[in-house]
Amino acid sequence: MTVLDRNLPVEQIIARPPIAVIEILSPEDSLNRMMVKLADYERMGIQTILLLDPNGRHFRYCRGGLESLPPQPFEFPGSACRFDLAEIEKLLD
Repeated sequence: MTVLDRNLPVEQIIARPPIAVIEILSPEDSLNRMMVKLADYERMGIQTILLLDPNGRHFRYCRGGLESLPPQPFEFPGSACRFDLAEIEKLLD
């Protein structure tokens, strides 16, 4: 899932980094392959990169590593978007 800035013009091909990218692990994903993908997002300039595991482990990717996501809601840096993990988990069931 990609979160785009509504204040920017709509583009058919996204040329500016999104506000956030949220990846959801599937059974066929390998952690190594996912880490390469997350690193690519970081190089693109995306500030908020989240990795959600339907088995209950959720992370933020930052500087080549994974940090556990806090259970309390938080805002994406540089935007008014609010991320509530409890609400997102309901969608993963």
